[in-house]
Amino acid sequence: LFQTRSIHTHFMRYDIDVVFLNHDFEIIKIFRSLKPWRMTSIYWKAHYAVELRAGTIEKGIRPGDYMEVVCIN
Repeated sequence: LFQTRSIHTHFMRYDIDVVFLNHDFEIIKIFRSLKPWRMTSIYWKAHYAVELRAGTIEKGIRPGDYMEVVCIN
């Protein structure tokens, strides 16, 4: 989880799933299996991005849903 409104996959060798969230952790945009050497648009309503291994995001999850973020130290 990090603060950003856009990401790129330059220099990556594998696909990733990406979820953009607003301040309340509402899902703004989902990218499933974003390929290497790609760049997303800027999502002005987004505040956070979560990058995950490709295939992690379930099919039923969609924009408007909320994500629970738990910090484990």
